Amino acid sequence: MLASTIRRIFFSFTFILVFSASSQAETISYNVTASGGAYFIDGVSRAELQLTVGNTYVFTGFPGFHPLRLSTTDNGSWGGGVNYQDNVTTTSNSITIVVTEDTPNLFYYCQNHSGMGAAITIAPTYDNVISYSVTAAGGAYFIDGVLRDQLNFTPGNTYVFDGFPSGHPLLLTATPDGTHNGGVSYTDGVTVSANRLEIVVTEQTPALYYYCLYHPGMGASISIALAEENVPAMGLGGILLIGLLLTAVVRRANRRIS
Repeated sequence: MLASTIRRIFFSFTFILVFSASSQAETISYNVTASGGAYFIDGVSRAELQLTVGNTYVFTGFPGFHPLRLSTTDNGSWGGGVNYQDNVTTTSNSITIVVTEDTPNLFYYCQNHSGMGAAITIAPTYDNVISYSVTAAGGAYFIDGVLRDQLNFTPGNTYVFDGFPSGHPLLLTATPDGTHNGGVSYTDGVTVSANRLEIVVTEQTPALYYYCLYHPGMGASISIALAEENVPAMGLGGILLIGLLLTAVVRRANRRIS
């Protein structure tokens, strides 16, 4: 009876570990327009993008006379490069790329006109993607409904601020209240679109603040914790070690019962 119970615990525990350790793949769409000799990605002119391994990215909406393409060379064919095609699907006004561990840093560019695009950085996979719903009212941000919520980030995680209105663009900074207090926007590992900000937190990420580009006093602080030694972070080696230990316990219990 004891051995059977331990076996059930072992298999349940192993399943939880494997399930928890899996990455959260996403499909992320960018709306692409063109004006004044430049691409606008979700309304941002020549936005520099950061794509994460394991995710699928769709660039959609660009006009037929400004066909967007990808390349490992700055400005693509205009800079002497060629189109990047690995895991890329192209239609008349959309291009989809599945980012893998082999995907290099890229550039998006217009096949018909020089100088319209910008750089794409490829970031590694992280086990945890945490999303915050952001609203604004009464001169303050609400994070998941909490007024000026003070946040805590952990290295190895990706954090997404989603839904803030265009009249209150959210940015990050290392200075309280950002540019309203003499600071500058923090951009390392940060991708910004019209109403979405994503940051990949590393051990080098400093303590931060989120703030509104247009209005002072709307945000709050973000502390950076030490990387947690949590279960998913153990990886396959940790799972196997626990499995071996539990197997030894089962065998010892069997010997005692017999």
